[in-house]
Amino acid sequence: APPLLPITIEVLVIIFFVGMYGLFLGSIYSCVVLLLGSTIPYVLINVFNLSPNGYLKSVKVKKFFQSATKMPTQNAFLIRLTSIPYLLQNVLCSIIQPSYTNYLVINFLSLIPWLIGFGLFAESVRELKFEFLIASVLFIGLLILLTQRHVKKIS
Repeated sequence: APPLLPITIEVLVIIFFVGMYGLFLGSIYSCVVLLLGSTIPYVLINVFNLSPNGYLKSVKVKKFFQSATKMPTQNAFLIRLTSIPYLLQNVLCSIIQPSYTNYLVINFLSLIPWLIGFGLFAESVRELKFEFLIASVLFIGLLILLTQRHVKKIS
């Protein structure tokens, strides 16, 4: 299967804010927006009990959630580091991570590599710095390669 490219809402938010406000402020704004946005699925699933578990028919998916809740912090971190769509990451982590504090901390820590990679990319385009562009593309490629390799080990 071809690797999933991390062109998700998360990436677009980072590129937009860094492009508008520069690397430092844009990264802070991106992080705040993404963390606030990721709160919505958590609240819907854990506070209003809108968990999709009742709608799941697949036995494999049910077994995944049962095993994932045994080590929620480690599994949530692994889900966050994959390049699946950010909304799906939020939903999966909301289901397996009961602690809101852990949910936000893991979300923040997993945003850091993507903020660096795509922040440098947006800043290099904004400032027309070819060296940063090459460095950011290499860094993003390395992140994608590492996450895909790790996902293959897990599955």
